[in-house]
Amino acid sequence: MRLVQAVTTSKTRSPRRSPRLPLKVSAQLRVGDRQPAIAVSLRNISVGGASMVSQARLRNNDRVSLSLMLGSTLKFDLRARVVHAGPREGLHFKYGLKFLALSESDYNRLSGFIHDPQNGWQFDAPPPPWEPESA
Repeated sequence: MRLVQAVTTSKTRSPRRSPRLPLKVSAQLRVGDRQPAIAVSLRNISVGGASMVSQARLRNNDRVSLSLMLGSTLKFDLRARVVHAGPREGLHFKYGLKFLALSESDYNRLSGFIHDPQNGWQFDAPPPPWEPESA
């Protein structure tokens, strides 16, 4: 009997830890402390990160600050890292962000918004438990 071993490549992705909610929300992105804010558009969001498009050119591992409003009452100021810089879509670039050092309070507010059926959530999957980010 011959065993076939699976080969893992850099393009192999593990399943998402947190399901994403599709949305279209404008946000403000800042790269570094001295740079002006850039308008971006979020395409989806989870408790672990978000997908966005922007006219700005970013690189993998860039650290950014993201300010956004979800609904009429939930304001977030989040730190994130660019984990995927995708191809250009017309005049915009597509990016994947991973949230960094998300507090338990922000996690719970974000999770509550994402998993609320009024915001379009259609699945039975509960959010994963909050875990502090390891150093």
